[in-house]
Parts: sequence; structure tokens; C-alpha cells
Amino acid sequence: MSRVDSPATSPLLVAELFDLPRARQLAPEGTPAPDLAELVPRALNDPLWVGQIVSHDGAAGALIVTLDDSSSETAERAVDAALAAIAPFEARGFSFALAGGPVEFVVAGRELDRAAQRLVPAIVVLVGAIVWLSFRSAPLALLAPASVGMALLWAVGLQGWLGWPRTSFFQSAT
Repeated sequence: MSRVDSPATSPLLVAELFDLPRARQLAPEGTPAPDLAELVPRALNDPLWVGQIVSHDGAAGALIVTLDDSSSETAERAVDAALAAIAPFEARGFSFALAGGPVEFVVAGRELDRAAQRLVPAIVVLVGAIVWLSFRSAPLALLAPASVGMALLWAVGLQGWLGWPRTSFFQSAT
């Protein structure tokens, strides 16, 4: 990760001397600002914050992670690290919204993987049943899904042998 932004680290413009704005943070260097009690209401009334960084009631915040690269391994590690980092706060009742391409990629990939594990066996049975109803032949009903299964095994095996990552793109293509 090259950068992590959150309500604690995002800049909050506060009018100071001669009403000139100065960027402040709720928790610079990881420690709460000395005037945190004054900054929080400002953040909850700042149109740049509300709905983007924090919710209207201040109970939910966004964790914004900028990654070094766009590889699937980096995205997986970043999402797992973010989920582990916010888990103690979620246990205390806070809510966070992870958003962005890498998060969507990882979440969609994991959802697709779970859905495939449930749906593929049902699809194989359905294809076998349709072939059996169409041709009234048990060998053909077994051979059709078996040949598709062999092709899928070869495709996934070749993908692993070539060192290609197992991504949602390749899952949907196979």
C-alpha cells in the first residue's frame, strides 16, 4: 500500500487566523488531536466530508487505500489487511465502507468463487438431465458433463502451470 486515508488522517479545512483555512487532521501521527472535541463537529458539518468520508451521524467512515500496483495479489492482501485493521472498531459498533476498484475486484472474485462452488454442481446435474431427456441415453448424459469437466480441469491446470492468477476474469472465462 502506498497510502491509507481515513477520517483520522483525511485533511479537514478549518478557518484560523484571518479566516484562512488550514488543513487539520483528527488524529495526526495516530494520536487524537488536542482539540478533537472541536474538530469532530466541524467534520460532521463539512460538505466535503459528510457522505464521502463519514456518514451524517458520524457512525460510519470510509477507509481509502491507495495501492502500489494493480496486481490481484496486492489487492487481496490490501483488502485482507484493511478488514483485519477495522475489525476491532467494528466490534465496538463502528461501520466502515470499503470502496474502489481493488475492493470490488476482490469482493466480486470471492463472491464469484463461492457462487461457482454452489452452482457448478447444480449446472452439471442439469446439463446431464437435459442430455438424458433429449437422447434417452445414460452414457451420453454422463459423457457430456464429463467432457466439459475435463476441459475445465485442463484450462485451470494450464492456468496454474503458466502461473496466471486465479481471478474473476479467468473464472468467468472458464
